[in-house]
Amino acid sequence: MNHRNMRKKISAFIDGELGSADQHILKSHMDQCPECRSYRDQIRHTSTAIKEAGDFRLPEGFAYEVLRIARKEREESRQWLPVEQIARRFVLGLTIAVIMFVSLSMVIQEDEPIIMEPYLSGEVSDSSVARTLLSKEELSKDDIMLAAVTRK
Repeated sequence: MNHRNMRKKISAFIDGELGSADQHILKSHMDQCPECRSYRDQIRHTSTAIKEAGDFRLPEGFAYEVLRIARKEREESRQWLPVEQIARRFVLGLTIAVIMFVSLSMVIQEDEPIIMEPYLSGEVSDSSVARTLLSKEELSKDDIMLAAVTRK
């Protein structure tokens, strides 16, 4: 048998609730197991200490005092209930607003302009602006201004 079952039997033995067959099994086990004997001694010591403590009487009105304190705590918690409800609603509303903002920002995104260079598309531009800008290795501010003003 394992020690867990033996400890249950030891407790029942101390309380006088163990049958004779189980008592015999328990005694033969404790003869061989110092751990269970130590546990039995601890249980006996605890049981004796409890019995020697005698009767303990609660003070007069103890039950009423406990009820009074419990009611007082319940009333104090009720006072905070409206504040707690408002805080929960605020947090819920804020959470919904953040979720909606994130969702909308994911849906409504500006399209990035498509820049297609002539050497990537394989098409040669026939506009004078493209010819002017693409023919130069370095662009000046004047070239860029000319390209912005010219429409062809």
